[in-house]
Amino acid sequence: MTEHRPIILEGLRRRPAPLVAMALLATCAALTVALPPPAAAAVPAGFTDTVLIGDLRLPTNLAFAPDGRMFVTEKRGLLKVYDSPTDTTAEVVADLRTDVWNHSDSGLNGLAVDPQFPTRPYVYVSYAYDAPPGGKAPTWGTAGADDDDCSVSGVEHCVTQGRVVRLTLSGNRVVAQNVLLQASCHPFSSHSINEVQFGPDGMLYVTTGDAAGGTFADYGQKGNKCADPPVPAGSVPQASTSEAGSLRSQDLRTSGDPVGLNGTIVRIHPDTGAPATGNPLLSHADPNARRIIAHGLRNPFRFAFRPGSQDVYIGDVGWNNYEEIDRVADVDDGVVENFGWPCYEGANRQGSWDALNNNICEKLYSEGSAVSPLYAYPHNDKFLSTGACPDKDAGTIGGLRFYPGGSFPDSYDGALFFVDFSRGCLMVMKPGSDGRPQPSTLTEFSTTTPWAVDLEVGPGGDLYYLDIYSGDLHRIRYSSSNKPPTAAVTASPTSGPVGTTVRFDASGSRDPEGSTLTYAWDLDGDGALDDATGVTASRTYNTAGSTTVTVEARDPSGATARASTSVLIGGAAPTPVITAAAGSQTWATGEPLVFNGTAKDSTGATLPASALKWSSTLFHCESSGGCHPHPLSGGTGSSLSFTGPDHSAPAYIDVTLTATDSRGVTGTTTLRADPETVALTLASNPSGLQVAFDAEVAKTPFTRTVIVGSQHTVSAAEQSTSTGTWRFRSWSDGGAATHTLTGPKSATTLTATFESAGGTANLLTNGNLATGSPLPTCFTLSRWGTNTASGELSSDLPAGATGRSYTVKVSGYSNGDAKLLPSTSSGCGATVQPGGSYSVGLSYKATSTRNSLIAYTFNGTRWVYWTKLDSFPAASSWTQVSRALPPVPTGVTRVAFAMATEANGSTSVAGLTLGAPAPPPPPPAENLLANGNLATGSPLPTCFTFNRWGTLTASGTLSNDVPAGATGRSYAITVSGYSSGDAKLLPSPATGCGATVQAGTSYTVGLSYKATSAKNSLIAYTHTGSGWKYWTTLSSLPAASSWTSVSRSLPALPAGTTRVAFALAVKSDGTASVADLGLRKAG
Repeated sequence: MTEHRPIILEGLRRRPAPLVAMALLATCAALTVALPPPAAAAVPAGFTDTVLIGDLRLPTNLAFAPDGRMFVTEKRGLLKVYDSPTDTTAEVVADLRTDVWNHSDSGLNGLAVDPQFPTRPYVYVSYAYDAPPGGKAPTWGTAGADDDDCSVSGVEHCVTQGRVVRLTLSGNRVVAQNVLLQASCHPFSSHSINEVQFGPDGMLYVTTGDAAGGTFADYGQKGNKCADPPVPAGSVPQASTSEAGSLRSQDLRTSGDPVGLNGTIVRIHPDTGAPATGNPLLSHADPNARRIIAHGLRNPFRFAFRPGSQDVYIGDVGWNNYEEIDRVADVDDGVVENFGWPCYEGANRQGSWDALNNNICEKLYSEGSAVSPLYAYPHNDKFLSTGACPDKDAGTIGGLRFYPGGSFPDSYDGALFFVDFSRGCLMVMKPGSDGRPQPSTLTEFSTTTPWAVDLEVGPGGDLYYLDIYSGDLHRIRYSSSNKPPTAAVTASPTSGPVGTTVRFDASGSRDPEGSTLTYAWDLDGDGALDDATGVTASRTYNTAGSTTVTVEARDPSGATARASTSVLIGGAAPTPVITAAAGSQTWATGEPLVFNGTAKDSTGATLPASALKWSSTLFHCESSGGCHPHPLSGGTGSSLSFTGPDHSAPAYIDVTLTATDSRGVTGTTTLRADPETVALTLASNPSGLQVAFDAEVAKTPFTRTVIVGSQHTVSAAEQSTSTGTWRFRSWSDGGAATHTLTGPKSATTLTATFESAGGTANLLTNGNLATGSPLPTCFTLSRWGTNTASGELSSDLPAGATGRSYTVKVSGYSNGDAKLLPSTSSGCGATVQPGGSYSVGLSYKATSTRNSLIAYTFNGTRWVYWTKLDSFPAASSWTQVSRALPPVPTGVTRVAFAMATEANGSTSVAGLTLGAPAPPPPPPAENLLANGNLATGSPLPTCFTFNRWGTLTASGTLSNDVPAGATGRSYAITVSGYSSGDAKLLPSPATGCGATVQAGTSYTVGLSYKATSAKNSLIAYTHTGSGWKYWTTLSSLPAASSWTSVSRSLPALPAGTTRVAFALAVKSDGTASVADLGLRKAG
């Protein structure tokens, strides 16, 4: 299963893969999440990977302006600008935190600079807007806050929107904002609005995710907060008919509501946000439809245009199985590509969605119109069998960019670079002869690019990427000759009282070519390398606090490298302490968690609550090892409270408290809280069938570890196996075929019971006795007691049966029995599920007068008597019998049955079956005939009259004699002296009697009757407004000595007919009784 991963990021296998990418920490200054240290970047020979800028807070996007400036977005809602990539001091251009919903995947995720900047002084951003449709920010978060959290409003999932804004700049200051696009309802923080980019046509392109739940097959079962058809907001739709949840990615295929932009790429005018000229659906009535150029995407986090073409390549983050690179072949070809999500993942049907039998997906499957990805790679396999990049049982496609040409070797011109965020690898796919990237050329460029969320080609043809969790901007540069130096720095001492002089030494720096290096120092931590030169430097620190000192080493060719160290002046860092409230050391989904904190400074004084800042981070882990973080909640003060998140196991929460003293020095501590988990076993009856659990479809039985209170989707669909076709009947918890399951508080087994829907559906090996001689394969002739027994195979079979029969002959009977019993050999009898419900059946004929149907269980060595199911008399012709078994006892996995002969004579058996019980008959449709069972009224039933015409004598009486299983009463009509006409019990013409019907609907009538009268007719009548009028004779019915059930279809209703009736008309001397009269809609 996978789960939503920050910003992007989604994809790990089996358990909702992690929010790997945006969501990380809720605090920036002290990045306290326990992330693994980044490895030294390993790039091909001639390339270097250098950190240019650090200390960014969850950076998400990078853009270079034509005038040399560099813009960077932070997820919380800040837009920063640098004079150049080597400028280490940023200026905040825009603070959008009040409008931006920064939670989980959501935040400020997209950035583009106008190609004619600064002539056109526009910068474009895309972000999750903190308000539901029709609302105003901030609805859920706090104005100006870094982090947002639904729990403060008591809401499980906050509904937001996707927004694209054009910022007008004057210098480095925003002077105007214009909202170009605000559409698509986002009920979850996962898979939000993503990238914004200019195309070669000068139009603006934007991608948006499905904004659905990332841990389960979301069809709106969490309350359908966006009011997707066919049910209103707050209601739970049926999986088969829903258009909600992930299905919003297919909204263009439905017509019941306005078109949303979830799971799409759109093309709009950069000045107005209107659909761009040339879009495929400009004639569509819906304005959003006119914007769409592709849909059916899950989380299209990044995309890129191939240089010199109209091709768009989209990195779509997958769920359980695959990551995709999808291709829009030509944005001007008039085609709206549908990439198939959620019905497809990769080129295959998505297993959990296939099992839901949703109408949208089923139609897409039958059409075969979904576009397969250019390249899809599985989570459970490496990119290259001999490569160093691990699979980690995960995958999350991140930054993606074409290399247009520049300082890299010519072989990289036109190559597609992309990052897998979960694996920490930068891959490159080189072009073929047609200029398009060829999957067969895929190679590893670097296996040490952790947390890279954006790739950009910058000045000089260098490749840049942002590491969201370290907050670093990296530059990858190529040089065919000069290699850059490596920098190193030491400090002595590293701490001391105010007035301490610290000596710094960079003599550990090296140049690969052995050239002499020059140095520049930042000793005061202001970001400027202007405080000293030389291989050593010193400074006296007269102010308490912590200072980051940086040295830059430069070789004669201008290549540089940097190294940093920290100095703490004025005493030790403050010491924070976290205590968990009762019950908060472990957690369950939906339960409150409360943590209290205190801190002391270096003098032992207690710091005020305002000096304490909290963050909490959820780590999603894989069974194969490794964890990915995403943020939960944060704040300031003496305590932090939030509710246990809805997530899948394995996972844990780190709660971090950062204390800042009067010097600005910080100290941190972290407390780990583990979830309460239980074992959930998915089983089926019969065993071995497949069921869906979240993103996984697996053969039962299987067990998964779940967090108490977490929400999961289970689904059981009709399926065919070697034993037949099986139709879902029920879940042991009473839920529908597809329903939401809450993680239980103790180990639980959930069983799906299926029924035979055709095919052999027989769990009994060789049940038709077709193979083997002189005994059928997997059977033995068994006898006990005082009797003589023999047996033989025969080709005598019931009509329509296949295989053979077997006859058991008994003589000299005194006691015991003889029978054809399944063998105890492995594979014989029937394999069953403990606690399961099954039925057995066979055809038999017998001259023996006593026969018993007996069931047996297997104790590991032999069959043991279990129960007698029924006794059967002699039968001169083949007779079919079926009986239900009791629930299978605990520990029993094999059962058998036999027809035991318990008297002299012979018993033949054929067509032995053991399977799930036959489905109960469907309940009859509503009886539209008033008082059809004649239960009320006397001497005539209510709503009925006794009617006769012609030459005859007639009378009628009520009786309690009714057919077996029927309710109510019967009515007997006796006729004598018959010459002409008929007599009948006819519904009264009074209002409310008879049956009200509708034109265009089909109906059937039925009743039970028995009669000594030789001639009887079933007649239908229509109501004229004043009485019944003969309509048609449906059937002639003969005499019947016992209750006989008859049913007939009514013809199409005459025009204007709204009421009908029917009756059994007696047309000869004798008596006819009627009961259980019904008129129902057909089908």
